[in-house]
Amino acid sequence: MTSTKTNVFTDPRNGGRAVVTGATSGIGRAYAIALARLGYRLLVTGRRHSLLEAVAEEVRQAGAPTVDARVIELSDTSVVDALCSELARAADTEYLVNNAGFATGKPFFEDPNGNDRMNTVHIDVPMRLMYATVPGMERRGHGCVVNVASLAAYLAVPYASTYVASKAYLIALTECVSLEVDPSIVRIQALAPGYVHTDFHRDGLIPDRERRSRGLIRWSSPEAVVKHSLRCLEKNQVLSVPGALNRILLGVSRITPRSVLYATASRRLRRRYRP
Repeated sequence: MTSTKTNVFTDPRNGGRAVVTGATSGIGRAYAIALARLGYRLLVTGRRHSLLEAVAEEVRQAGAPTVDARVIELSDTSVVDALCSELARAADTEYLVNNAGFATGKPFFEDPNGNDRMNTVHIDVPMRLMYATVPGMERRGHGCVVNVASLAAYLAVPYASTYVASKAYLIALTECVSLEVDPSIVRIQALAPGYVHTDFHRDGLIPDRERRSRGLIRWSSPEAVVKHSLRCLEKNQVLSVPGALNRILLGVSRITPRSVLYATASRRLRRRYRP
């Protein structure tokens, strides 16, 4: 998806850098490659060294002028402190993708430490990275922020309480902050995909037999999700929900009585996760 157009909002300006967290696979990897094709310098982070190095090579091959690949544990506040200080000083970030995240599928009361880590990675880190980069974007006159949330944020999902709640927070934060910036300079988006073919579920959150499209459920590719996100940014659409059926499901969920949603979630997901 190499861009040859001028005055395209998502194109880099003035040699800008893109920062993508959680870039080792899935949406993060696809976003890093797409931004490399647009001509951004890349800083990509992840926790798995071998996968991150492979992505860095893909990003180089896709056309990124420079690639900085860093193995980072974003639940470590001291590491995030250093990264945010560096980004704020450099003030050269034009595109930020807050993609890092995880889920456990554990009961809420059995995993307090995991829930705390999840809130750090899903809420605190995106906020801090926005603090570190958006003022520089405003001074440079151009920037984009994509906070990767989930369509699950609009549902009630047992055994994913903190995941769902943190993604709902991220969507609300994004929508509110988008009203505080000039969209002709900085655009901020909440990306809320449905089911995506990634290794996010490698720990068994969704069995392999269920990872297929059926009925109204459609699985997307990471590349299709990123393409939709970029298209929405060009139109200054703050909420990006890839997939027509996902948008229909979102609309239906908003008018369906919550008691019906609770019953549906309980039947399907309690059966899946209960020992």
